[in-house]
Amino acid sequence: MVVHNNQSTMLETYKQTVKLNVKKASSILAKITTMLDEDRYCADVAQQCNAVIGLLRKANEMILESHLITCGKKINSSDEAERMKFIKEIVQLSAMSARK
Repeated sequence: MVVHNNQSTMLETYKQTVKLNVKKASSILAKITTMLDEDRYCADVAQQCNAVIGLLRKANEMILESHLITCGKKINSSDEAERMKFIKEIVQLSAMSARK
């Protein structure tokens, strides 16, 4: 994983929603663990797993959108290497997001 220290940070409105979704997902994951320990009905457990997946997908979409807004100006950079690095980064992140 590459760490970029000189990058713009996530927009605050996005960050708050992402944090809320991650907290909800974490809470549901704890609930799923309890449901498994209690041998709850499989369909109910699966429904909660789908809820977590939905929350995390939405959080990831918001992170990527904020990234495009805050760092997307690099696409207009006169530095060809910086432009291509950003484009490849977005393509890679999009490909990872598309995997199911």
